[in-house]
Amino acid sequence: MSTLYNGRIRLGKFNELSPSNETVLKCDSCHVAFLLTENFKYDSDEYRLAVEGEASPSSYYKTHDSEQSEKILALGTGGVRGKTVADIGCGAGAFLDFFALVAERTIAVEPCQTFHSELRKKGHTVFSSTSDAVSSCREKMDIVTCFAVIEHVPDPVHLLQEIRELLKPGGLFVMSTPNSSDWLLQLIPEYRSFFYRRAHSFYFNDSSLRIALEKAFFSNIKIKFKQQYDISNSLTWIRDRVPGGNAKWPFLNALDPLFRNHLEQTGMSNFLYATAERA
Repeated sequence: MSTLYNGRIRLGKFNELSPSNETVLKCDSCHVAFLLTENFKYDSDEYRLAVEGEASPSSYYKTHDSEQSEKILALGTGGVRGKTVADIGCGAGAFLDFFALVAERTIAVEPCQTFHSELRKKGHTVFSSTSDAVSSCREKMDIVTCFAVIEHVPDPVHLLQEIRELLKPGGLFVMSTPNSSDWLLQLIPEYRSFFYRRAHSFYFNDSSLRIALEKAFFSNIKIKFKQQYDISNSLTWIRDRVPGGNAKWPFLNALDPLFRNHLEQTGMSNFLYATAERA
């Protein structure tokens, strides 16, 4: 075990930092990193209020609807019609909504009670936890998705094992998580207090994520790197030590595909997607 980081971390929004230093440790054998601090209580509004400032379906859609095209691309649409689909940590259901008309059944697993009535209103079957879903839907799902959730939970391998129990033999699992090999972590010290945050208990790179999936007995594991932020965001970090969003410097648009492709090819993008199957 080694210390990867010791310093202040993000509590919620940008520039809201912990009052004292927090420690991120790294397992030298499996390469996963983890935070030594208590996490949010996700069955309440605490997390949404801290990170997004609101905890309502409308605010969730406003923040997250734009993210769904990337997730849909990761899953694809060709094998969804007539299938049973579950989304773990689904929020107000922005991703599931796109498949409700073609899937046979959609399962929404979401600990935050605030979203449950909205999810049911849209026709999703709702569970508060993956364990509850397993008790009713063991080996009944054709597809399970879990986007940017595994980093939040206290036992990632246990979560993956429960997801595997939901899947039928041959069922497909699609997931995502931030990449702890993000190139800005190596370049800018101030980026570390932005990247490490109270909401994230675990930090994966492609190697540690593969190990976790293998421990949960998934097969046919494929991991892809995704750079979500453009070159202007990185240059803003380098110049100002603050996030810059996307498309702030349009005169660099011609360089952006080369920039993103390089980070994805070298494994230093900010995000990871993985697909796997239940044998």
